[in-house]
Amino acid sequence: MRHLSPQLMAELKCSMNMPHLEVHPLFAHFNVHATITLNKVAKDAVSRTSLAKSDVLFLPSQTGSALYFVTKGDILYSRTFESGEVKTELVAEDKAWIAEPTLWCASWLHVGEAKAHSVVYLLLVDAKQFEQILQLVTTTARLCSLYAQNFLSWLRKSELTDVIQGERLTESVRRCIPEES
Repeated sequence: MRHLSPQLMAELKCSMNMPHLEVHPLFAHFNVHATITLNKVAKDAVSRTSLAKSDVLFLPSQTGSALYFVTKGDILYSRTFESGEVKTELVAEDKAWIAEPTLWCASWLHVGEAKAHSVVYLLLVDAKQFEQILQLVTTTARLCSLYAQNFLSWLRKSELTDVIQGERLTESVRRCIPEES
């Protein structure tokens, strides 16, 4: 792999990351309408990590720094409400995403705990890198700004969570993408 040219390495990273990113409607939208920006995100803002079973990804009130996609394995997410009720859900590979508000808020504090339910492989979109890349193209930055406003407004009306289950909520998230793109 070290013998690949920088361009081939970038193309390889994009092709490895793209299937996981496209689970999210905004990234799928970018793949059609802002391919160069999405390629730059996949190349420069995305990294990979793994967790052993029972490793903690984040805790409640911890400052978020990345959007996560589970590429293999399962994350157990639990949130304790003020009433004492605990809600848990399993985040399966390529079906959901975790901590999207980190991309749109200056300082997102996680509201639940995410822990590896099995050995887990994750794709991370670094929030700061993502923001820097978006600022390179005005139309994409504007689209994302409007999307962020719509997404955060929708999230405030919903039960506050770090997890967006794609199977249930993809359409709701897709409606946050401005039509004027």
